[in-house]
Amino acid sequence: MSFTTHHFAATCHMDFRADERRRLVAWADENVLEVSIKPAGTGQAEGMIFVGYGEGVVHWTIYRADGHLWLCRIEDRNEQGREGSKVAVGSVEDALARIMVDTEA
Repeated sequence: MSFTTHHFAATCHMDFRADERRRLVAWADENVLEVSIKPAGTGQAEGMIFVGYGEGVVHWTIYRADGHLWLCRIEDRNEQGREGSKVAVGSVEDALARIMVDTEA
């Protein structure tokens, strides 16, 4: 499991709250997935969550933009990661539930 952010208070409405980050890390531990959280202001306007199976390979991203929370599935095509599907979700929990459906398919 990878967790790349430090404890900090979200200072931007585009960032993830501390409770969302804690739930995400616990969920990743339970489901043997890796998660990396980049806070807003580190090269992008919004905070980003990267979720994958390991080895530093990202399979999903979660972020806030345009007033929505987005879940993007990254598809591997010819060893190049490409955005496959993007869907607005209601919460981080909704995004995690969709990731679980993906992992079981």
